Amino acid sequence: MEEYFDDVELENLYQWIDRIPLTRPKKNIGKDFSDGVLLAEIVAHYFPKIVELHNYSPAAATKQKMENWYLLNRRVLRKLDLDLSDEVIRALANCKPKVVEKVLMLLRLQIDKNLQRQGRSRLEIDANFAQSMDTKETKKSQSAPAAENSPTTLHQGKPQNLNLGLLCIRSGSALHQLSVCSGSSLGPPSRLKVDREWTQKADLGFGLGLLSLRVCLVSTVGSRVKEA
Repeated sequence: MEEYFDDVELENLYQWIDRIPLTRPKKNIGKDFSDGVLLAEIVAHYFPKIVELHNYSPAAATKQKMENWYLLNRRVLRKLDLDLSDEVIRALANCKPKVVEKVLMLLRLQIDKNLQRQGRSRLEIDANFAQSMDTKETKKSQSAPAAENSPTTLHQGKPQNLNLGLLCIRSGSALHQLSVCSGSSLGPPSRLKVDREWTQKADLGFGLGLLSLRVCLVSTVGSRVKEA
């Protein structure tokens, strides 16, 4: 597997890997890929139906690393017409320099061939993924201002109108009740006078309450229309 790679080829390979979402940061490519987990994730990015990622656990022991590679080779890579020898698997598990780079280049070639058979393109998949990530970031950046304009915060001044309206309505109701109670304990002339006075106050309370509620409702609807 020893082969010369120029800097351009390697840089192109590393840039490709950086575009793929992996669960671990890439610090030392030989060690990072030595247990086969990240390579399984690369395949799953393009062919999610042929890879069961839960079958591949991160490993530090060489034996477990090789078991991951044998399983990956048997169940996944052979479906892509890529078959790793025992020598290569042992070299991968032992972090032999430049071996994983060669395997990744071969893998990328087989990915392209299999995608082409399906009428798809690796570059198109990568571009769509990058676009989806940009969309998520845009929505995330907009979520903070949107939260400020949400109904819970957008109408921070309106609960005052709402509370005032409810308070006035409750006061009006209380005044009506008070007018009945007060009037019933008085004689006819006084009762008539009290009924009128308290009824006027109660009606005023109801009027203010309904007006405040209407202002609150109109403001809320107006804000929603602007948001739309």
